[in-house]
Amino acid sequence: QRGYVGVTLALGESTLDVWSVHLQHQDHTTATRVSQARQLLAEWDNRDRTVIGGDLNAQPGSADIAPWFEGTGLVSAQDVAGDPAWNTSPALNPDHRIDWIFGTHDLEFADVAIPVTLASDHLPVFATVRVN
Repeated sequence: QRGYVGVTLALGESTLDVWSVHLQHQDHTTATRVSQARQLLAEWDNRDRTVIGGDLNAQPGSADIAPWFEGTGLVSAQDVAGDPAWNTSPALNPDHRIDWIFGTHDLEFADVAIPVTLASDHLPVFATVRVN
C-alpha cells in the first residue's frame, strides 16, 4: 500500500507545509495513481507555502503526472532549477524519472541535485527551498 503524510513547519512568523508521498507502483494502473494524486491534492487544498515530494511512479508527460500540473500552480524543482533529463530510478543505471519535488508559486527552488547512491532503490532528489 502507498500513502502520504503532511506536516506544517513553523518558520518564525510564518509556516511551510511539507508533504511526502509514495504512489502505487508502475505495475498498477494509471487510474490508481491519478486517484491517489487527486486525493492528496484535495487534502492540500491549494494552500500557499507548500512543498510536495516523493516517489510518484509517474514519468514526465505521462497521464499519471498530469494531476500535479492541471490547475494546481505547482512547479517541479527539477524542471526549474535542475536538469529535467536526470533520471532517478532504478538507483543502479537509472533510466526513468519518477521521483519529484513540487512547490507553490511563493517558493523558489535552487541547487537541485540527484546524487548517486545505492542507499535506496531510487536516487534521492535534493533541492534548496527559499520561502519568499
